[in-house]
Amino acid sequence: MLQGQGQARASNAEALKTSYLTSPADVSLIPTRLAIVSTSAGISDDELKSLARSDIRLILTRRPDLKPAITSAYRRSSSEGKAFIDEVAHC
Repeated sequence: MLQGQGQARASNAEALKTSYLTSPADVSLIPTRLAIVSTSAGISDDELKSLARSDIRLILTRRPDLKPAITSAYRRSSSEGKAFIDEVAHC
């Protein structure tokens, strides 16, 4: 969603971080956050990686109903995003 608005990459990363920090327990945001972080330059931001890692682990351990969000993000992600998702999912 952020990419479609034409915002600067730094601005996108900050908006995404704000989403993670202000609504960490809102599981309805997880699919969108994963989709954005895995396809954007944000995947190179260590803080965003840590936040996204938490979402993926939450899905794998307590919210199996959201596993399609991981699959969808993986399919649309950059090669760096795919490597990140593989790493987190297989740890």
